Amino acid sequence: MKCQKCNHEIPETTSGKILYRAVCEKCESYLHSCLNCRFHQVGRNNECLIPGTELIRDRAQFNFCDDFMPATGKKSEKSADDPGKITEKLFGNSIEFEKKKDPLDHFSSFFDE
Repeated sequence: MKCQKCNHEIPETTSGKILYRAVCEKCESYLHSCLNCRFHQVGRNNECLIPGTELIRDRAQFNFCDDFMPATGKKSEKSADDPGKITEKLFGNSIEFEKKKDPLDHFSSFFDE
């Protein structure tokens, strides 16, 4: 497991569980928090992949969630459902070409015959 805040590698415990109030030895952020959980995903109901979980207001604070499982690594900024990635898969980099066009030329192209 890696700390979500500083990316410090956290050694596994013998029981494999993270204590509720355990903190990172490098940055002292809580380890048993939503931000360090493998089920945490922004955009989902309660920002959790597990339906029906209790609402946690401060995602960086320790909590008593029974469904907590340590994340496998630092989370990326973009999820797999990112619209930009989906569009790129479908149409390639043609969208980038459209963005680089001069807006005035693009506008004028509507009136050319």
